[in-house]
Amino acid sequence: MKIKLNYILLFLFICQLYSCNERDPDIYYVDLDAPMEKRLDDFIRNVELIPLETTEENLIKNITKVVLYNDLYYVKDIYEGVFVFNTTGHFVRRIGSKGSGPGEYGYISDFCINRCTGNIELLSPTGNIMIFSIDGIYMGMITYRSIEVSNFLLVDEDLILFFHQSQSPVMTLYSRKKQQVIRDYFEVPENFERRRPNYLISPPFYLVGRDTLVHFGYMNEVYTFRNKMIDYRYSFDFGRHNFNFNDYDWSLDMQKDYYRELLWAKESIAFGFYNHFENERYILKQVYYRKGNGIVLVDKKKGRNYFIQGFRNLYDPAGEDSPVAETTPATENGTRLGMILNWDSGSDDILTSVEPARKEQYINPGLLDSTSYAIYTSLKITDNPVLVKYKLKEE
Repeated sequence: MKIKLNYILLFLFICQLYSCNERDPDIYYVDLDAPMEKRLDDFIRNVELIPLETTEENLIKNITKVVLYNDLYYVKDIYEGVFVFNTTGHFVRRIGSKGSGPGEYGYISDFCINRCTGNIELLSPTGNIMIFSIDGIYMGMITYRSIEVSNFLLVDEDLILFFHQSQSPVMTLYSRKKQQVIRDYFEVPENFERRRPNYLISPPFYLVGRDTLVHFGYMNEVYTFRNKMIDYRYSFDFGRHNFNFNDYDWSLDMQKDYYRELLWAKESIAFGFYNHFENERYILKQVYYRKGNGIVLVDKKKGRNYFIQGFRNLYDPAGEDSPVAETTPATENGTRLGMILNWDSGSDDILTSVEPARKEQYINPGLLDSTSYAIYTSLKITDNPVLVKYKLKEE
C-alpha cells in the first residue's frame, strides 16, 4: 500500500511539474532580465539604401510615413507634407501645398492611399480629410471633427479607423456613409493622457499581409480587427516587468518625470510598444524599458523569443543625457532601427529612413552591398534623408 501511494504521489508531482512548465502558445514570454547576446544584425539578410533626390522643391527633414504605390514612393514629412519619388529616389511631384486655402494645408497628421478609389487622402490633426487625385489634384474634403487625431487606416470604401493620441477612447471607427463614429475601442484611465511618461510614435493598427492587427502600445495584447470587432490574437508576458494601468494612481498632480522615474528607474517596467512589424516568420516590436528601449523579436519558426537591448533614449531616467551624436556607432552595437514607415503596407520588408547626419548611428555599412555602400559613403549632411529597406533572414 505504501509503494502504491508513493507511485501516486510521484505521478501527481510529474503532472504538476508538467502543468507548471506548459505555456500558453498564444502568449510570448520574454525575459527582460536576461537579454540575448544578439544584435538585430543577426536577423537581417539584406539592407538597401534609396537616396531621395534633394532639390529646393522637396527639402525634407523628418519622414513619418512612406507608401509604395504603382512603383512610386509617397513620402510624408512631418512638417512639409507629401512628396512623390520614383523607386530610384528621383523627385516626381508634391501633393498639395502649404497654406490655408482650398487644397492647402498647414500640418498633416497622416495620409493613406485609398485602394478603392485610387485617391490619396491627407489627415489633419482635427480629423478632416483632404482628398487628392493620385496626380495631386484637389478633389474635396471629408469633415470629421475631433479634439485630436494622430493616424488613420482605411478599412474599406466606407470604414475608417482613427487613432487618438490624446483622448479616450483612443481608437474610433467612422462610417463615411453614416458620417459618424459607429464604434470605439480602448478606454484609458482618467488623466492618463496627461501623466503618461511617453507618447506612442506608432499607431495601434498595422497590416500583416491582408490582416489588420491592433496593438494599443500601452497593453500587452495584440488583436485582429475584423467585422468591426477586435479579436484576441496573442500577447506578451514580461513577468514582473509587465505594465498594468490599474497599478498606478494617474490622478496625482505630478509631472511626467515622476512617472518616468517610477516606471523605468524604480520598477523597470516595459512600457509603450511601438514600431510594429510582423510577417510569416517574425514578430518585431520595440518597447521602452529602463534607460532606453529594446527590440522584442519572436522567431515563430524556431519558437524562440528574444529581447535585444537597444540604445539609450535621449531621456535617461537616471539623469544622464545621451545625445544621438554621442551614441556608439552601428559598427559597434549593430543596426539601430528608425521609425517603421510602411506599417500599412502588409509588406515583408521593413522600411525606415535615416538623416545623413545620423547614418553612422543607425546604419551598419558592413551589411551593405557595393551599390548601397557607395550611396552610404556619398551622403552629404545637406541631403534629404535616405530610405532604408531591410529584409530579414528566411532560413
